[in-house]
Amino acid sequence: MLDAPSDYVYDVITDYKNAYRINPAVIEVQILPSEQDDAIRVRNISEHKLGPLNFEIVWAGDIKEMGNGQVSVTTLPDHCSFESGSAIWKIRSRGEQTWVYHESTLKPKFFVPPLIGDFLMKTIMENKAISTFRKIECNAKLKLERDMWDATDRLNTLLHQGEDCRDDMG
Repeated sequence: MLDAPSDYVYDVITDYKNAYRINPAVIEVQILPSEQDDAIRVRNISEHKLGPLNFEIVWAGDIKEMGNGQVSVTTLPDHCSFESGSAIWKIRSRGEQTWVYHESTLKPKFFVPPLIGDFLMKTIMENKAISTFRKIECNAKLKLERDMWDATDRLNTLLHQGEDCRDDMG
């Protein structure tokens, strides 16, 4: 559950060019021509650090906005660092809050050293996912704040509670 209206949450999640706002590891984003009329093809490069290791990961995929707050993602193995992958987002209004469901799978082409292992990778991915959801909520609140003319007490409370992501927006 995110403390922001669903249309603002949806706008933040589907703002592909500005993916760095919700995932600071993203250092480059390209919107590419898609072979499907109903899809947006996105390619991004992210920079990661794991102990003494620094590496870049390239991801590319076709994203379909299905309507009714649902977004489907298909990874394109020929264009990125992954053999396969998919994701689904479901975004639903719950009054002034938003319920967000996200499920994804990625199978890397690159070698994951046994020292790192599945457990550590899953833990890192879980922490990044939680951080991403916090940034989605914060950026949705910032969009709401920019659009508001006369905030009610409830909206002021909603806007100013929790983590402040402004420092992360560059």
